[in-house]
Amino acid sequence: MRHKIKQLSLITAFLVSLLVTNNVQAQDFRLGFKGNPLFSTITPNTDNFNSVGTKVGFSYGVMFDYFIKDNYAISSEFGISSLGGKVEFNRNDTTANSSLNIRYIDIPVAIKLLTNELNNNLKVYGKFGLGLSFRIKSTVETEYKKGQAKFESDDIKNASDFIQPLNTSLVIGAGVEYNLAENLDLVVGLTYNNGFSNIMKSKSMYKYVDPATGLAAVKAYDANLSFITLNIGLLF
Repeated sequence: MRHKIKQLSLITAFLVSLLVTNNVQAQDFRLGFKGNPLFSTITPNTDNFNSVGTKVGFSYGVMFDYFIKDNYAISSEFGISSLGGKVEFNRNDTTANSSLNIRYIDIPVAIKLLTNELNNNLKVYGKFGLGLSFRIKSTVETEYKKGQAKFESDDIKNASDFIQPLNTSLVIGAGVEYNLAENLDLVVGLTYNNGFSNIMKSKSMYKYVDPATGLAAVKAYDANLSFITLNIGLLF
């Protein structure tokens, strides 16, 4: 995993260096604000665990573009995002349904390409890069069932012992910028963050103990967190 992150970082740095060396004169900086609804999913990679629900969340913060050439920019954001998902453990007739809620500081870095201005003050953009999300708060609610009968529940107010502090993802997105006035553009688009790092720690967050063995009945699992964002913002 570390090797994969290193490769992605080197690729991003290489693309940025190419843009910088091509034209250092065409520098332009734009700052804006965003408020984005998003839809996140946690996908387990361990047997007997499945994704069973999508979390609807929200992200807000600032965004900025640093232009190296007229149609090329380094694009980044600094935002607070509410992410998570629902995961089910199912073995024999025992299930454990968990709802994970994770708040992150998101700092994606991407290469952004824009078209020249089209009719009606419109530009189309695409972007590709690396997303870094730093956990600042996490909670987990779990309900245990035997067949259809609930026999236990758990509400973890601080899940930092079970969830990794960093999530990494590939970022790909597209959208439009519409000029509303001088130095004011409306930004609308879609961005997909495809998580590739394991967000779970090796310590199990499940407290249920099998009465027959006296051992923890549900072990920890590996999982990826991905999300789709509806981008809405203003650039000045």
